[in-house]
Amino acid sequence: SIRSLDILKFIMAVLIVFHHYPQNTGLRGQTVNFYEGTIYWGSLVELFFIISGFLAAAGTEKIRGKDFKQFITGKILRIYPMAMLSVLAMSAAGFLYVVVWGKWYNGVRITIWKLWNSLLMTVTGGAVNDGTGINGALWYLCVLMYCYVIMYFIIWFCSRKDINCIYGFA
Repeated sequence: SIRSLDILKFIMAVLIVFHHYPQNTGLRGQTVNFYEGTIYWGSLVELFFIISGFLAAAGTEKIRGKDFKQFITGKILRIYPMAMLSVLAMSAAGFLYVVVWGKWYNGVRITIWKLWNSLLMTVTGGAVNDGTGINGALWYLCVLMYCYVIMYFIIWFCSRKDINCIYGFA
């Protein structure tokens, strides 16, 4: 069922957070032993993308009847508040770190430009593209928005040409 995949996607998201924790802190432990094999935590990101893509492709019929403005507004209302909350929380944590330790966490200085760029979600792949945002994981949401736009136009094109969307995605 699709609900099972949503639950698996949630579990993957939590595990990805645990994958990023050692990267940000310098701790070791990028792999986990599982039934006499080793799983690299970074592979969970790829699995998360695969599941997300499958779920998005499964919902193509819902998209067919929407115009672009209606479609993208729904995505923005779903994704942007989460992004804004994470940027503001990381900014507050960054400034608190400066107050407590007297230096920027990992040398990542929070500037007005970086804050603005992060809030606009243009830190990765955008016209501004200043590398990393205040929240390093924000790159995923930026790329996700671009993928939604591309997906919409593939579905739109396939619908107009009466082509199965699977061929468009391929």
